[in-house]
Amino acid sequence: MGNFGIASSFSFSMPKLITMGQGGAVVTNNSKLARRLRLYKNFGRKNSGEDIHKYIGYNFKITDMQSMLALEQLKSVSLRIKKKKDIFARYKYNLKNNTKIKFFDIKKDETPWSVDIYLKKIKEVKKIKKILEKNNIFTRYVYPPLNTQKIYNHFKNLPISNFYCNRGLWLPSSLDLNNKEIDRICALIDKNVN
Repeated sequence: MGNFGIASSFSFSMPKLITMGQGGAVVTNNSKLARRLRLYKNFGRKNSGEDIHKYIGYNFKITDMQSMLALEQLKSVSLRIKKKKDIFARYKYNLKNNTKIKFFDIKKDETPWSVDIYLKKIKEVKKIKKILEKNNIFTRYVYPPLNTQKIYNHFKNLPISNFYCNRGLWLPSSLDLNNKEIDRICALIDKNVN
C-alpha cells in the first residue's frame, strides 16, 4: 500500500482494524513529499528539540505509547482481519431474508472495518437506530454526503451520494463483539423493520 498514486493514508481511530485511539499515517514512495510531511507533522521544525520553525506545521506526531499499541496489533493482523470478515458475514447471513436491508458487498480480498446497512426509507433507518439505542446498543449514521458539508456545498446535485448517505447506518462491529451479540442485534432489526 502507498505506491498507488502520490501517497496513501491510514486511519488508526477506534473502529479501525489497527487502532491507537486516534491518529493515522501517510505513506509515500516520493522522498520529497515524505520530507515535507515530516516537517508538517513536527511543527514545521526539521528536528525535534530545536525551536527553529522554517515552515508552518502542526503537532501530528504519534507517541511512543501509541506506536507500541499499533505494533503489537500488527502481530495479530491476520486474526483481526478474519474476525472482521466473520462479523460482516454473520450480520449478512442473519439479515439475508430481510428485504428492507441492503449491504454493500465486499470483495474477497477486502476487509470491512465497519458493517453498514442501507434502507430505502430514511424513517426506517431512524427507527432502527432508536430501537438499538433503547436496548443499549450504540450505532450511528454513516458519514453525511460531502456535498452537504459547508466547505463543499457548491456540489449540489449528487443524487446517489445523497440517497445512500441519508439511508445508511453503521452497526456495531468491534473486534470483541461475539456471535450472541450480533444475533441479538439482528433479531431486534428483524423484529422491528422487515
